[in-house]
Amino acid sequence: MPHYNGTKSFAHLRQEIRQKNEGKCSQVDVLVASCTRKSKKAVNALTLEKNTIAIDEIKKLKKQSDQGLHDKQMSKFFRMCLAKIHMELIEVKKKADQLIEEVRKDVENVRKEAEQSKKEAEAVRNNVDRKIEQNQCNLREEVQSTYELY
Repeated sequence: MPHYNGTKSFAHLRQEIRQKNEGKCSQVDVLVASCTRKSKKAVNALTLEKNTIAIDEIKKLKKQSDQGLHDKQMSKFFRMCLAKIHMELIEVKKKADQLIEEVRKDVENVRKEAEQSKKEAEAVRNNVDRKIEQNQCNLREEVQSTYELY
């Protein structure tokens, strides 16, 4: 909702409202006064309709507040909001727990695969070491047989 205060400060507007209302001025009074067009200039119909609806709602809440109904409704509204937020948080926590469990499973699978790969690498290394040792033995035998011939 745009305000039509112009260069007039909100403090000055509050002072004017206090003078008119015998020293009483609420935030709702300031909001309504600042969002009400002072001149008779044409206003965009849509903006005027939105402002009129908003101002009517604000005046209704102010009237309810003056009657003591507003606090009960606001308490109920806040309880409903908090309950909705609480339910959303529970859903988020469930999703987070599911994701954490999936990650744990993935980590465990990777750990198992790493262990298996390590065992396979050790087997290949042992096999290569055996072949190297066998080749060295064969080479020694050939060298000894060659020396024996000479």
